[in-house]
Amino acid sequence: IEAPASAVGAIPQPNEAQIQAFYEDSQQQLRLPEFRVLTLVYARPSDFASRVQVPEERIREDFDARAPAMTRPETRTYVRIAATNEAQANEAAQRINRGEAPAAVAQAMSLQITRGENQSRAQVPDEAAANAVFGAQVRGPAVVARSSLSPFIVVRVESSTPAAAPVYAEHREEIRAAIAADQAQELMATAVSAFEDARSAGSTLAEAARQAGLTTVTLPAIEAQGRNQQGEPVEAAADLADVLATAFATPEGEATDFQTVGDADVMAGVDRIIPESVRPLEEVRTQLVQAWIQRERGNRLRELAETMTTAITGGQSLTAVASANRARVVATSRTVDRRTARQNLPQGLAEQ
Repeated sequence: IEAPASAVGAIPQPNEAQIQAFYEDSQQQLRLPEFRVLTLVYARPSDFASRVQVPEERIREDFDARAPAMTRPETRTYVRIAATNEAQANEAAQRINRGEAPAAVAQAMSLQITRGENQSRAQVPDEAAANAVFGAQVRGPAVVARSSLSPFIVVRVESSTPAAAPVYAEHREEIRAAIAADQAQELMATAVSAFEDARSAGSTLAEAARQAGLTTVTLPAIEAQGRNQQGEPVEAAADLADVLATAFATPEGEATDFQTVGDADVMAGVDRIIPESVRPLEEVRTQLVQAWIQRERGNRLRELAETMTTAITGGQSLTAVASANRARVVATSRTVDRRTARQNLPQGLAEQ
């Protein structure tokens, strides 16, 4: 048997006593959290960057100071053969200089050969070897030298990449930006100090921020999760979870310390606290009336279901009971398992 909602007839509007009682029963659902009106003070280096003017002389001075570190040293690619004595080293060098490949010479003489690819002088693992590598002629004859890693070595240099000094034009903007960032940071620190001095002298948070050149943003009444009184997220409060948590533990009329959020330091002043409360009846009357009618309809439908169940249990046919209660019989004959029952039967009926 299916009984439509209309089977219980129209539900009359609740009277004032019923609405009042329903309102009192719904206090938990109608409760509003604590809200606070906050003024945020931002200290951001980016706000001061536009005030910085970096003289060209300062950029050039920094470039000159950094130039040695930015200079790319000469690198060489070479082979090195370790020999146990001078005669052996001289023989290996002579064979290479006659045109034999260094690897073949090392293999024939059972000597160890190593290769250095684009190494600077500092990367060659032995000062004596480095002197030999960078003293030899590029693609010239193999040379014999003493080494601290083996008695003698044979070195042949295959190629060289010259040292490259930095170009001012390529590094100018990078250096200017770094100097400007440092100066903006200094300006910000000075502004924060002036802000704190103004507050100590009695200025309000907003006045002190204005005098010091810091940015302020006043948030509407929001709850601790950053939503306004309409339940919508406040964009200006996004990513400020830690600041809000501290602000909601700060007394009215006081302010938090600066907290780092991304590239900014943020302080929150508590302008006003709106204690948690219950929404007033008149504000929610329309919704309460609708909810009361919906609840009453559900109660009456359950009572109707119990009445029909009792009649059927007492021996009346489904058809007679449905006809007497403005319901209808839906007849079908098929075998179902739990899965198909969940998919095809009305919600709540499958488990029954």
